[in-house]
Amino acid sequence: MAHPVVRDIGPPPPGWTPPQTYQAYTAFVLDFLADVAMGSTPAARLTALMAVLRMRRDGAARLIAEDFSPDRLGLSEQALGELITAGWLRTSLDAVRAALPHAAPAVCHVPALADDWGIIGMPKSTRKQFNGWFQRLCTHPLLHQQPAGIRLAALAATAASDASGYGTLYTPRTASRCCFTSRDVTVPALMTLMRAGWLTTVQPGRSHAAPVRFRLAPAVRGFAPGAPAADASPHRAHVKIDLSGRERRAAAWADDYLARHRHPPALRTLVAALHQENPKTPWSDEQLATSVVRLERDGWLIIDPHGDRLVRPGPAYTRRKTPRSPQPRTPATTPAPPAPPAHRAATPDVPATPDHGYVPDLPLRPASRRTETAETVRRDPLEGLWRIPGAQSILGPAPQRHTPPAPTAPPGRPS
Repeated sequence: MAHPVVRDIGPPPPGWTPPQTYQAYTAFVLDFLADVAMGSTPAARLTALMAVLRMRRDGAARLIAEDFSPDRLGLSEQALGELITAGWLRTSLDAVRAALPHAAPAVCHVPALADDWGIIGMPKSTRKQFNGWFQRLCTHPLLHQQPAGIRLAALAATAASDASGYGTLYTPRTASRCCFTSRDVTVPALMTLMRAGWLTTVQPGRSHAAPVRFRLAPAVRGFAPGAPAADASPHRAHVKIDLSGRERRAAAWADDYLARHRHPPALRTLVAALHQENPKTPWSDEQLATSVVRLERDGWLIIDPHGDRLVRPGPAYTRRKTPRSPQPRTPATTPAPPAPPAHRAATPDVPATPDHGYVPDLPLRPASRRTETAETVRRDPLEGLWRIPGAQSILGPAPQRHTPPAPTAPPGRPS
């Protein structure tokens, strides 16, 4: 006998949105599990939450072997064995292992809720829809292969958000609800959600008493309690903006746009430059945000979550960007004067006077009248040593200056 209610939650009804009361229900059931200390690890706490939300009117919950597969909630049989050993669940591991497809699920009881279901603050009439919302949230593709603590942090953050995706969390209380070992683990868990694309911004407080502010990504804001209904148009439902393989091109386009316009482009402008839009089915904000989730997660783009969602190139592009080498300037060349015609007579080369523009009419400096003679040229360079007082007593008398004889006229010619 198959039990599709347990195995396949299915999509929500068209136009269905999480009620605002889900925020209080999530906080109450997480606080109840923390107060009674049901589970000492995040995996055991998530297993206990799954069992509590599956309880029916007869006080029994149904579990199957698929619940503990790695591709579903990331739970293990060790977490289930911890709850069974501590007495929080009444079942056996063999019964859960035997609950294979097309077999009856394993029945387990929660002794803490055997007397009164209402102590967790949730009416039984809303349990089925709330369980479906919880299952769809914790098995979202963005949380694939994430540990149980990160899934609990995603549940706590989503339930604490408003319709626009903004929310606040306090680190001590969140650590208690998610069964973290310390309150210092809360902010790193939210940072992990931001890297996974579940959150867009995380602003830690200045102290542990200050709240941590965050905002949900557009792709998951539909899980926030009180969020508006998503567009259920059949034409837009099948439209997918695929930017795979264009990561570097998108970052380079945003960088070039920023250099040319002195301001970053809007997200819609960037996507329109890389993908053609059908005018009959314009893109919604959720489609645009979903198309660049992977590019933002891998560091190719940095997207401002406010206003027009301006886009800047991310660190993955700026690290690989090759700096532009400056182009060498080509010096201006002066055209050579034309050659003189062949029939003109050659003129002696006269050095050209450089033209420096305006030259004032200044008197020329007269040339020196001193003439070089043989006597000045042949003067002994050491002659000045004997002019030093006492030099003659050491060097001896000064040498006589040699005067060349005057030229004489050749014989046979009158002088």
